[in-house]
Amino acid sequence: MYGGGVLTCIVFLTTTLFSSCDSFLKAQDIGEQIKKKIEYNNTEPYAIYVDAQKDTGIITKPAGGEADVRPTDSFNLSFTVESDYQFIKWEVYDAATGEAIDDDTYLKIEEPQQIDTTCTFQKVPENPNIELAIYAVVAKRPQIFLSKPTYQETGSPASTDIQVFFDQFNMDPNSIYYTEEEMQELKETLKLQDEDFLQGDETLCGGRYYGYQRKGNKYFKNIQIINYDDPSENMNSCFCNPYWEKEPNTVGGSTLVIQTANPLPPNGVTLYVSLGENFSYYIDGIQVKLLETKAWPYKIWESSNDQTPPKIIPPKDEQNNTFYSVVRVKIDDDYITIPYSTDKEIIPANRPEVTVNANTTITMSFCFEAMDEGGSGIANRFELYCENVSTSDLHGQTSAPPIELPYYYKTGNHAYTKWADEYLVLKTRYFSFGTCIFSIIVIDNDGNITKLKDSNGKELYFHIYLKSN
Repeated sequence: MYGGGVLTCIVFLTTTLFSSCDSFLKAQDIGEQIKKKIEYNNTEPYAIYVDAQKDTGIITKPAGGEADVRPTDSFNLSFTVESDYQFIKWEVYDAATGEAIDDDTYLKIEEPQQIDTTCTFQKVPENPNIELAIYAVVAKRPQIFLSKPTYQETGSPASTDIQVFFDQFNMDPNSIYYTEEEMQELKETLKLQDEDFLQGDETLCGGRYYGYQRKGNKYFKNIQIINYDDPSENMNSCFCNPYWEKEPNTVGGSTLVIQTANPLPPNGVTLYVSLGENFSYYIDGIQVKLLETKAWPYKIWESSNDQTPPKIIPPKDEQNNTFYSVVRVKIDDDYITIPYSTDKEIIPANRPEVTVNANTTITMSFCFEAMDEGGSGIANRFELYCENVSTSDLHGQTSAPPIELPYYYKTGNHAYTKWADEYLVLKTRYFSFGTCIFSIIVIDNDGNITKLKDSNGKELYFHIYLKSN
């Protein structure tokens, strides 16, 4: 009986003790809050100015570009950017010195790369000379200040390359070339194979992939060329190997060149070129893009009625005899002349042997002249056709699309190659191990073609042998 009373007393005392402690802690907490509130009310508001580069946009929050705040206060940041610029980030800086303040000691911006975000004032700087401010960092969007050819009623030659002059240098190569991840995604979504992708030449494009072929059509990355009068007609097949020129243009920007291919655009057609808005460059790891798709038309001149095929003029040897061996292949550091025959089935015994794997690039050199006598002019590129006669085919194919190569030098009606000019012409992943047979074709601007032939009019074939390392 007495034990129960004692227990009740202990429970009562314990409960009272904890209740008293809890009340004491609450009182302490309330006291601390009151103290902080008094300190807050006694602190003078701190003016934080928010601004941006002139003519790039308007600060909409805080109103008037100024926030009068005390420590622990939060306020909104918002900016309306002009169309020629892209918002990059909010940056805290010292207005007295112009130097950026990279940490969150005084001001913490929740999402610096968001144009609408929140900032919290952490504390007043100990150094009274520091003047806290916030700056809206922007970047000028890339602009196209000239596109060629421009529209002319008389038209432009069919072999004219497209040139696009940007005002920003160091445009992103991935604007026109696919990344490995993008290629893999296209393989999965469009069921493409490796051989469906279009590989640019090594010299200008670095061997990167600029497009793909699907259901008989050619597609580029971020580039579309169609028939202006019939938008359903894809004209991409008349172009190839887009690349960025290495040197700045007249305003210090990058120049995009989209090269004509064979067949050339038809005479009289009006082409409509469009570049997607993903043409961009990077600043602080942020992609700065075109504001919108850019497009323009231009016309190909009317037919010149040129039906005269161009000529291929091989060089002469020291005895003034025509030298038909006009192709060399680079093996190690030496160039080996490739022998020819006038019959595909006759394979010269002294054909060069090139040791390769599935990704080897073969380097060739050429020496011949091309001339157009019909008046339309020689095309920008000649073609190298290849056939595989081996049955050990890498991809089950026995021939490959023509390899289009630029001339070393070209005037209106003449074009030249030379031995010193190297052509990194192909990746062997598209070809068989075994014998490969090449032939050369030149084209004029009206689409007339000529194959390299000997003095008796027989087509010449050049043989090399690809062997696995």
